Amino acid sequence: MSGIVALQGDLKDSEKLETMLSKLEHRGPDARETYTMADSFLGQVKSQGEPSFTKKRAATLVLDGQPSYLGKQISREELLNLYLEKGTKFIKQLGDAFTFILSDGDELVAARDTFGARPLYYVNCENGLMFASEIKALEELNPDAEIKIFPPGTYYSSTEGFSTFKKIPGFQANIHASPGSQRYNQKAEELNRLLIEAVRKNVTDQENIGVFLSGGVDSSIIAAALDKITDKPIKTFAVGVAGSDDVMKARKVAEFLNSEHKEYTYDYDDMMKVLPEVIYYLESFDVELVNSSIANFLVAYLAKESGMEVVLSGEGADELFGGYHHLKDCSTDSELNRELEHLLKGLHNGGLQRVDRMTKAHALDCRMPFFDKDVIDFARVIPCNWKITDEGMEKLILRQAFDGMLPEEVLWRKKVQFGIGSGNEGVMEEKIKNQITDKEYRNAQKNTSFTFKSKIEYYYYKIFKEKHPLKGIESTVNRWLA
Repeated sequence: MSGIVALQGDLKDSEKLETMLSKLEHRGPDARETYTMADSFLGQVKSQGEPSFTKKRAATLVLDGQPSYLGKQISREELLNLYLEKGTKFIKQLGDAFTFILSDGDELVAARDTFGARPLYYVNCENGLMFASEIKALEELNPDAEIKIFPPGTYYSSTEGFSTFKKIPGFQANIHASPGSQRYNQKAEELNRLLIEAVRKNVTDQENIGVFLSGGVDSSIIAAALDKITDKPIKTFAVGVAGSDDVMKARKVAEFLNSEHKEYTYDYDDMMKVLPEVIYYLESFDVELVNSSIANFLVAYLAKESGMEVVLSGEGADELFGGYHHLKDCSTDSELNRELEHLLKGLHNGGLQRVDRMTKAHALDCRMPFFDKDVIDFARVIPCNWKITDEGMEKLILRQAFDGMLPEEVLWRKKVQFGIGSGNEGVMEEKIKNQITDKEYRNAQKNTSFTFKSKIEYYYYKIFKEKHPLKGIESTVNRWLA
């Protein structure tokens, strides 16, 4: 894991680069490196064991994540070799979660993965461009500049400009069979194998690896898959308000798998204590995202304090297999498929932003096996009624794939949003709305360029602006239910 920055153009000021990197120390607290080439400055912060700069034939790069090329993971040196041999043409063959910035003295190139699992932002300055993994590394240096999200599936070249190299994959079933049919059962077995293999690709014997266990079906499946490929008890982590459904269900899964389980229960005061940190690191004030991020922040802290270097998450299953309640309102298969594609396109400043920021806040690396290419390709072509049944059961084939490997009451549990299942949303809503008077709320509605959807959003917004006062910064925030 690492945080990366770059300056390109007539911006030869090493102090700026150091200031930017200091804002990203949480992403890589063990080392800091900078490199200068012609009119480009590159920098990174990194964790212990993370490779240093790769330099070859007067070219160098900084990297966050682990890209693959034609389906095979590649090293930094291999990535740089591909550029030196092929120019920017090789980028369209890259996959998995990554952002990188490279320079050969004549050209600067930056790229971000298809789904935006790894973050990147940029600013157009008077004399050039600035790039950084997080907004906070850019905002203080450019008080009048507009910070923009570097689009997923895009690369930038100082000679070519911005180019889209890969789009979010579409959904279109090429299998036609009913749930319960022989074909359906065969595909459920295939999905089981694919997910176990996807987990295997994301773990090594040399790393201390845990699982975020929310008590929902997605994280429980990741835990069951990890348990299948290791001889030792796996390590699981859960958090929530005392007595919350998530905590109780996670405990049942841990007992079923005989995992080394740790849980942390918290109350309103605990949530309010970490709320400013959560919003600072998250770089958002969206209510649903903040509420779920509180639990994510605390479970990441619990895992890090327990010695974990890497955690596995069930992120992505809802978007691939139809896990959200509103999807049941889709009247046709094509409507459902369009909505799933829309959800995937929004992940980069939704669920993926939450996972990245809350884990990196604790210098923790999070991997998401549901984003494995083979799993995605599987989900793209299966029938919609294998995902959501006529009776309204979501993620049907995903549950079927792990039938017998998890407790029935968890495997067939209805979808509950993380912030709700952990108990956060109800507690925060009840307490905060009494802290904002109707008069203050009405005045706030008049003095902002958008309409707040609730008092709690306004409360989060006030903290957000205190932490990130840059004018226009709201444009980087995705307000999901606004």
